[in-house]
Amino acid sequence: MLSASENRQNQEIIKNKNMNRKNVLLIALSVTGVLAHAQTSLGKVGINTSSPNATLDITASPNDNNTADGLLAPRLTGNELKAKDSLYGTDQTGTLVYATAAVTTSSPKTANITAAGYYYFDGSVWQKVNTGAGNFWGLTGNSGTTGGSNFVGTTDAQNLVFKVNNIESGYIQRSVSSTGSFDYKTSFGYNTLSAVTTGDHNTAFGHGSGAVITTGSDNTLIGSESGKAITGDDTSTPSIKEAARNTAVGSRTLFSATTGYDNTAIGAYALASNTTGVRNLAVGSNALVDNTTGDNNVAVGDTSLNANTTGSQNTALGQRALASMTSGTGNTGIGAATVISNGLTNATAVGFQANATQSNSLILGNNADVGIGTSTPSNKLHVSASANPVRFEGLQTTAVTTGEELLLVNSSGVVKKVTLGSGLGISGGALIANPKSGVTALNSGASDQVVTQAAGFTQLTLNAEQADAISNFDPTTGIFTASYTGAHLITLPYRVTSGGNSISFELFNSTDSTSQGTITITNASNTNSNTYSTVVNLIAGKNYFIRVRANTAASVTIDRANTYFSMIQL
Repeated sequence: MLSASENRQNQEIIKNKNMNRKNVLLIALSVTGVLAHAQTSLGKVGINTSSPNATLDITASPNDNNTADGLLAPRLTGNELKAKDSLYGTDQTGTLVYATAAVTTSSPKTANITAAGYYYFDGSVWQKVNTGAGNFWGLTGNSGTTGGSNFVGTTDAQNLVFKVNNIESGYIQRSVSSTGSFDYKTSFGYNTLSAVTTGDHNTAFGHGSGAVITTGSDNTLIGSESGKAITGDDTSTPSIKEAARNTAVGSRTLFSATTGYDNTAIGAYALASNTTGVRNLAVGSNALVDNTTGDNNVAVGDTSLNANTTGSQNTALGQRALASMTSGTGNTGIGAATVISNGLTNATAVGFQANATQSNSLILGNNADVGIGTSTPSNKLHVSASANPVRFEGLQTTAVTTGEELLLVNSSGVVKKVTLGSGLGISGGALIANPKSGVTALNSGASDQVVTQAAGFTQLTLNAEQADAISNFDPTTGIFTASYTGAHLITLPYRVTSGGNSISFELFNSTDSTSQGTITITNASNTNSNTYSTVVNLIAGKNYFIRVRANTAASVTIDRANTYFSMIQL
């Protein structure tokens, strides 16, 4: 007979067996219920279908309005998923979850969990599953977009980056650098602005433009390799680094710039060799192409100032203007192919092929006539005005000696020169500044005077004076006594009534018995009259008179009424 304790143990065993039978029955019933809806076939599982078409085939129940269809992925917050980081590796590649909230502080694996949504694990990082056709830009474009609402870009403070072959090829930046300043970098093109560290406000468009700007700021570079220096092949490191406020438009413009600033280069290879030169303007292909350290130059025109290397403050306007000048300061060339020699200062050449070869000079045209007030100049300098066309100030008064030259103006306004004491006859008046004495008009004799060839030079009879401001003419002898030493202008209006056509008038120094100058008239006839002038050098205190000679006829008759002399001390 069993004891009381043994009876209790047996009853407990029987009770547990009954409970186990109930559990087995419940499990069996549950499995039976599931299997009622799931079928297996050759390694495939079907839910609500007896013929699954894939490893797992779930068929909806569209006619059962009391059952919710669908598949629920595991749901976790971003922070909960981050807590499981160590559980996800390459074996979990392809895992799908639904994040119900963004991660607060991301880890490398959860860096992309920035909003609620489906995410899959790619073996390293959770990647967001794109949902909704209207929330991304398609490879073939989009339709039904709304300007201002739909855009390509970011909605946070991150930069917008474009890449080709995983290499940066476009960049729109608004970020704060390590020093706290805003960078504001914009670039498009392979390897553009790829080395910027602290430089800001730079813009680059074109392959390799500004490729190694590091600290330079406010540069604008447009064109393949603009602002880039290549020392070897096309993969070499460019050298524009600290340059600032430069603008380069065109292939390889400002190609070698290192620290130069405030330069503007427009046109292929413009300022391509410039390294440290500042404030240069180059417009045109190859303009200032060889400039390295020259400053403040302006070159406008294809190949203008292209050979300049160190010259500064030069200006060249026109195709190939100052193209061969390598050095010089403050020179100006205006016009195609103007030339200024190397090393000059303040030289100016204006006009096609004008050539300046000395400093502080102005060259107008290439052997051209210059007109002021006229469009049809007939001389190298042609000045035309209704009155007072020329003015001189600051002319110096000095004693004039024999052999020096004086400007005279003929009746057509042409300026010529005469050498003092040469006796060269010049028709017309003289260009005189501040004559020292008034005019002394000396009439010829009381009657016409006959001069014979045989007699040679004969004193011209003078018996009257119209005006004598310096009282140095004696009418009884016809002798003029000079009051001043220096240049005197003698004017001879003449007429002959008969005789040959060549006569000579001479101013004779009776004190020293020397000739002071001769006027020879080769067409002197009774039908001709004219005015001739000459400038001679007289000596104070010496006596002078006029002599006349017949050259080609036996005798010549001088018309007294139309022949006289004027003397002006200059």
